[in-house]
Amino acid sequence: MKRLLDLLNTWKLADPLALAGMFIGMALIYRTVSLPWIAVGLVVFGALALARPGLALLFVPLSAPWYLSPVYIPDIRASGFVLPLQEILLLMALGGAAIHGAVGWARARRAGAEVNAELGRLAPHALVLVAGVAGVAIAIERGAALRDFRWMVLEPLCFYLAALYFQHTDRRYLWKLAGAFVVSGSFVAALGLLQRVGVDLVPTLLSPTKSYADSVVQAGDATRVASVYGHPNNLGMYLGRVWPVALALALGCWVAQPARRGLALALAGAALLCLAGLVVSLSRGAWLGAMAAMAILAIGWLRGAGRGRTAAWLIGLGGVVAILAGLVISLRGGLGGGSADVRLLFWGESIDLILRHPLGLGLDQFYYYHNPEFGRSLIDPSLIGTSEQYAKHPHNLILELWLLLTPLGLIAIAWVMRRFFRESAMLLADRPRNPVGLLALGAAAALGAAAVHGLVDSFYFWPDLAYAFWLLVALVDSARLKVMKAELFQAP
Repeated sequence: MKRLLDLLNTWKLADPLALAGMFIGMALIYRTVSLPWIAVGLVVFGALALARPGLALLFVPLSAPWYLSPVYIPDIRASGFVLPLQEILLLMALGGAAIHGAVGWARARRAGAEVNAELGRLAPHALVLVAGVAGVAIAIERGAALRDFRWMVLEPLCFYLAALYFQHTDRRYLWKLAGAFVVSGSFVAALGLLQRVGVDLVPTLLSPTKSYADSVVQAGDATRVASVYGHPNNLGMYLGRVWPVALALALGCWVAQPARRGLALALAGAALLCLAGLVVSLSRGAWLGAMAAMAILAIGWLRGAGRGRTAAWLIGLGGVVAILAGLVISLRGGLGGGSADVRLLFWGESIDLILRHPLGLGLDQFYYYHNPEFGRSLIDPSLIGTSEQYAKHPHNLILELWLLLTPLGLIAIAWVMRRFFRESAMLLADRPRNPVGLLALGAAAALGAAAVHGLVDSFYFWPDLAYAFWLLVALVDSARLKVMKAELFQAP
């Protein structure tokens, strides 16, 4: 087995062949409803994950947006068994990493020593885990809380740690991870754009959805699309996190490798594709986030070009003004309709819930306190009988984190984000025209967009958003590790 692994490690065609095989295995798991064929898919993907666990992990962000279209495994019990695809793939990637490390013990020991050196930096991450446990402990509906702990806390954190480990064993893993994220967003955006012109491929390409909403929604005179999601706002939330990374990769490739301008143009096209999908979602929160990301990207680019702080600050000020103006529009309506009154009602209700439950409600508990059917609700009567009666979050990142992840979780996420933005700025200042510095800028713009959008919508508690959060953090931490190792940074 060790000899086989060594052969795969040195064979330059192993990566594309392994990726193709993993894709076939994933398709068998995901698109067949026969238990024997699903088992074949598990064997194919699992065997390749043994040889290339890092590549297997890339399929997790690729499939994370498909959480509403899970894998159905028949014949295990009367009603079958349903699991999210990203959970199955993550478990196999983690299992492959463990076995791979056991077989190649010497290399794993060297990488493990480097990982151990990073353990002191994991205090805020551990605090997120502790907050998740607390969120389960205080929950009334314990089953829902345990499920969210698995999907939103434990598994995304395991994904983050695995991504850092593979960066230790593969110096180019940073670029592979960012590329998988861009491919994921491009696929989701393309499906949304096709829906906008009347072609819905989601039922054809993905498993039956658990969403009770239509993919194309008519909002007055405007047409909104949801792509793989249950609501157009979710499409805007995810794509708002992807396009800045795609643009940063394009800029880094264009600047550092003139011979690969074709790849740079392809990445720029992916960024435009994601932006177009964001636009047709008609999510005003996503538009606000995009303005914030553009301001961050412009500031970082101009500062790196040495054109003076004045221009950077002017653009930053313009971005702040645009965000404030957009917030006013969002809160007062316009641009195709308004939901300001609903947001204000959610926020008022959430503040009242915090006053009654200062330690929060627990993971995935907002629905059980908001919906009057459960007898605990402080909902405004005007929302009863509307779709807002079934909301799962309070439409604000601070209120969301406090109520669902407890105040401890709010502190932990703020700690992670503070360090993330500080290190992104340091990387950009140190390498303003280097692919690594530009990727750090793109990640910062993506998380900045998420934070601005999170002022009026969900920030973390959807599976794709949780994975995207930790992926962005992993990108910056991986970039920092590359700088510490003083490697030669080149775009893929």
